[in-house]
Amino acid sequence: MEFRDLKLEQVPFFRVFLFFTLGILVSFFIPWDYAYFQGLALLILILFFLLLLYGWIKKPKKLHLLIYVLLFLIGMFSLALKMPKEKMDLSHELIYSGKLLDEPIRKGQVLRCRIELEFQHQAAGSIAYSTRLMATIWDQDSILTDLHKGDIIGFKAKVKELAPAFNPGQFDYSSYLKGKGIFYQVFIPREQVLLLRKGKLNRFESWVLQFRERLQINFRKFIRDPSAFQIASAITFGYRTDMSDELLEVFSNTGTIHVLSVSGMHVGLMFFLLNLILKPIDRFQQGRKARYIFTLCMIWFYALICGFVPAVLRATFMFSLFLIGHWRNRVIFSLNTVFSSAFLLLLFDPFMLFDIGFQLSYLAVIGILLFIPILQYLYYSSNNGVNKLLDLLYISIAAQLTTTALAIFYFNQFPTFFLLSNLLISLPSTIILYAGLGLVVFPMDGIGEFFGELLNQCILFSYQMLKYMDSIPFSSIHGIIIDASITILSYISLIFLFIAFQKQAKIFIYPAVFSFILLFSMVLRTRLEHRSFEGLKIYNTRKQLCLAYIRQGNVHLISTCDSLQHKSLKFSVFPDLKKYVDSKDVQFDRLHPKNENQLLHITDDLDLYIQNSSVQDHRPSKVLLLRNNARLPKELQASITILDGSNSDQHIEKSVAELKRVNRAYYILKDNFAYVWESNHDGKN
Repeated sequence: MEFRDLKLEQVPFFRVFLFFTLGILVSFFIPWDYAYFQGLALLILILFFLLLLYGWIKKPKKLHLLIYVLLFLIGMFSLALKMPKEKMDLSHELIYSGKLLDEPIRKGQVLRCRIELEFQHQAAGSIAYSTRLMATIWDQDSILTDLHKGDIIGFKAKVKELAPAFNPGQFDYSSYLKGKGIFYQVFIPREQVLLLRKGKLNRFESWVLQFRERLQINFRKFIRDPSAFQIASAITFGYRTDMSDELLEVFSNTGTIHVLSVSGMHVGLMFFLLNLILKPIDRFQQGRKARYIFTLCMIWFYALICGFVPAVLRATFMFSLFLIGHWRNRVIFSLNTVFSSAFLLLLFDPFMLFDIGFQLSYLAVIGILLFIPILQYLYYSSNNGVNKLLDLLYISIAAQLTTTALAIFYFNQFPTFFLLSNLLISLPSTIILYAGLGLVVFPMDGIGEFFGELLNQCILFSYQMLKYMDSIPFSSIHGIIIDASITILSYISLIFLFIAFQKQAKIFIYPAVFSFILLFSMVLRTRLEHRSFEGLKIYNTRKQLCLAYIRQGNVHLISTCDSLQHKSLKFSVFPDLKKYVDSKDVQFDRLHPKNENQLLHITDDLDLYIQNSSVQDHRPSKVLLLRNNARLPKELQASITILDGSNSDQHIEKSVAELKRVNRAYYILKDNFAYVWESNHDGKN
């Protein structure tokens, strides 16, 4: 379809998707209980009967309005159905039983998995629950090796609310979990865990699990380089659990992280290969029908062995709608197909709306459908070979146009070489996918060795190429902070830009240009504010101590962590520091052992005394940092006392009582937000 002929009436599922999505968004912020839920169900039932009545008496205007209201309420209902409605007891250790929703993942001394509570057990009886929570099980000796998805366990623990991000710029893990329907967490010692019943898998589920395990074994057997194995597993099947942080960072910085998730590109390549192989059977009666049915079955089988993770599910579902439409009506992929697939997926799982991958993948597809025709209209060659290269470039540009703002909002970075890196990785990633599938089909020695070596060499070449691009100065811009208002403004600008081209009306260019200028001025102002910042930040890194003095783009980081590669720094501190300076330019000093008291001279008007022990050698300072249950000095001279996570709750309570008695300012850093002191300003958080 010519982009200038596109009309909203040709995309009826857009309205369906819009009102249904608005209902989900509103529902997410409502504190649901059973009374609210039953009231909503009754309202939907009443409106449904009204809909039938208006349809019978033929009142189309009221009918349309009622349909939109119903879609909104059904969107609310679909999410409310999966929201927690019970009020959890957060003050006592209680006995629960629940079902493991995932295969437990071991990281060091802990196991992590999602649990769906079934019962809370009391002396008087059991109370039924349907709440999901994230469980962390301490298992220092690796004794719990027989826990699997579907198992029923009993445990004794105190359920807690999810902790927010305590540091500026830090990834908000609590929001991430809430977007997956998890609103509570629990920490369980191994001794308090009891396996009540093994999960029952039917024969088909058992076969699928065994098949996936055999695939992993074959990949490990024939792909001997660890990095190549991790990348091959990610590109072929979307397995990223064991992927190292270094590998992920290289793909993220070069804007090629999408190739590590099974997406529409992977499913499209599968379709192209199967279509090419099976095309000759079209000569037979019902051959075309058989080709489409077989292709559809193989695509869903591919999704099955990938584990039906959200990225695989949405790509497979979207492509299935395209295949069915192409088979029945010979229609091309359209915006209506995109919105209908999104609506049906959200109907199946409304929490997908809050999945970053869901948002970015659908925005990318919408961008490709809307902006590639415009780019081709602006320039297209008479040479078919040149046009194929242009199409690859236009796909990257169009997808980047609609995903950049949201990606920066979430990840605070922009890959400047995204065009080149995506162009260079497109051929190797295709070879890797096809070679990986070849290894699946022909796992025997000889042929397996060939595909394994092909994968090994192709992956290592691609990775080294991306690693080199990542090492080039300014290959990725970090620390770009934009808020929701800037993100929305960027999409308003894009809408005006599209309308200007679609309607060939210059009048829409002016608001688009104005929006872009306003957008860049807001981003520039934020960047200048960060570059001119001068002050001290004491981060919440639990029992570790980490503070940074920042002065106009220079950062001096002081910490008890042993190096800049420490996980606490990478997760809790560097997301904020990247706003001010590149991570490689951070000046780093490690603090002395924890039993020594230390005086740090930060600036001419700011000294910080770290009291690690109760030895009364306190020296005057503006800030006193109390650690490791050290006693307060007899003479308090500091303007403020800060108590961090190395102190026990009892010691903090006792110290705070003493500080209140002598009327001294204090700040509790433990389970609280980072403390920020700005030059020429009072301390704040």
